[in-house]
Amino acid sequence: MLVKQIMMYKKGTMRKPYEDVSDDIKVMATDIITIVSQIFGVDKEVILSKRRHEHIITARAACFALLCKVERVGPVDAAAIFKKDHSSAIHAIKVHHNSYDTNHFGYCNKYEKCLALYYMSKDKKALEENDAVYGGISAIEKKINRLLEIKRKLIECRLQNKKIDSQLLNAISQEMPPEVTLNLYESNISKGINIKNTKHEPENQPIND
Repeated sequence: MLVKQIMMYKKGTMRKPYEDVSDDIKVMATDIITIVSQIFGVDKEVILSKRRHEHIITARAACFALLCKVERVGPVDAAAIFKKDHSSAIHAIKVHHNSYDTNHFGYCNKYEKCLALYYMSKDKKALEENDAVYGGISAIEKKINRLLEIKRKLIECRLQNKKIDSQLLNAISQEMPPEVTLNLYESNISKGINIKNTKHEPENQPIND
């Protein structure tokens, strides 16, 4: 592999295997190619192929422009997505500039649509990621609040020598490890407390004659 790379550098070409491209760049490229395919009306497989019809070349140039100019991906990595060398990426960028300057086949409008859609897709992903983070934080905060409420009720039971009723034990069993609930249950039994009965019975009841 090293000898092959040296030979390529000597020939003035730099090529990287697709497998060596980072996953982040591959994801970016997939998103870009999908959008360009929709706007330019060229199948993704065709964009990635070696076909050189003019409408395919311009669609491919839009992909390279979004990768290299917008995402700042290097020409070697960008070219590797298409299984080409860096000179193909440089040529594609030139095609992009020429097509944009002359608005060839309505290129300007199509490229601007691709650019807008790509930014929208990035914003959507960012929002989804943030929503997931905030959702996780919210769930943790709710759990903390439930645990604090359980703690308050347990302290109240301890200070007032009250029983731990079944409702509180059920809440504990949902939030705490099983051994904690079992220990509390056994503690109630050892004290002769009926956890199934949540009402206090009067100690002295009148005897009916």
